[in-house]
Amino acid sequence: MNALMLGTTTLFAAALLSRVRAAMPSCCFSTFQASIQSMFHCVCNYVPGLLQVAEMGDIAGLIAPRPLVIVSGREDGIFPLDPALAEFSRLQEIYSSVGDSGRCHHVIGEGGHRFYAEGAWPVMLAELEQLTRN
Repeated sequence: MNALMLGTTTLFAAALLSRVRAAMPSCCFSTFQASIQSMFHCVCNYVPGLLQVAEMGDIAGLIAPRPLVIVSGREDGIFPLDPALAEFSRLQEIYSSVGDSGRCHHVIGEGGHRFYAEGAWPVMLAELEQLTRN
């Protein structure tokens, strides 16, 4: 499987499968227009017609109230940070509407398109610890 697709797969799987108890998609969150529709990109990252009903924040909102740690790179050329920040703000509103805004996190690394383990894992491990207590 293409490494670029793993974050997208994580996002959609957690959105669609309630048995996924927590998710940490990496380097796949922005807006469709600013990311995969603004360049030649693998068709595996977009469901045809989806943008007519939902943006990435809406898809991620289907995960609420389960723990979600989104990982972005400040210099990611595929999934730009400014639109990701705007979508994350919308996502926080969704989490707040279900009463669990603290379960939604955005970890931002200082580089490009890659997983930022040092920042992401402590946040996810804290969420998993809380899950095991409940």
